[in-house]
Amino acid sequence: MICSAYMRDGRLVATVFAVSLVYAIARYSVFKGVQWAHLPIYVVNKAVAVTALVSLGISRVVYEKARRKRFGLLAAVLAALHLMLSYMVLSPYYMPSLFKQSNVMTLEAELSMLTGATAACILLWLVHATATHPTAGQPHGTSLVRGFGRAILVLAAFHVALYGSPDWASPSRWPGGLPPITLLSCVAAIAFFLLPRARSEPKG
Repeated sequence: MICSAYMRDGRLVATVFAVSLVYAIARYSVFKGVQWAHLPIYVVNKAVAVTALVSLGISRVVYEKARRKRFGLLAAVLAALHLMLSYMVLSPYYMPSLFKQSNVMTLEAELSMLTGATAACILLWLVHATATHPTAGQPHGTSLVRGFGRAILVLAAFHVALYGSPDWASPSRWPGGLPPITLLSCVAAIAFFLLPRARSEPKG
């Protein structure tokens, strides 16, 4: 039973990652013309970020505490991977929109990095709370501080908005007509923020 639950959640996360990766490859590698040599880190990192966000969102809305814990921990692992991969490509070559001509980051870029790093720190606290306190004794899920999940979603929305919003209002410039992943991520973060937690586990 437990193994089946893990496999079910694992398949869901794997599906989100696969769909995100196909979308990222189509938008960036196929239509935008990003070199295929940049697929392993630059493009894959976008799918990792989306999967981390969706996993966190799911952890906030599902009913069963054990599932909230699993999705929350998966989100933390994926967020850590996203941070490491982002650090590897944080340069004017990969992300010119974040830098001025002097190769100094713009104000929006620094605020985006600040909100992302703050969200990561809060997520680390949630991991600590999850690891040191039994799930059954946590009335609000995997966190000891109610509202932390929503706080991370708000910070994530600001993180992607500060980074990608300049391209959101120009659909004619979207490669292949595909919306930016930052826009989709912001919408997803807001949606998960607004969604109520399920009151019971679905039957069947």
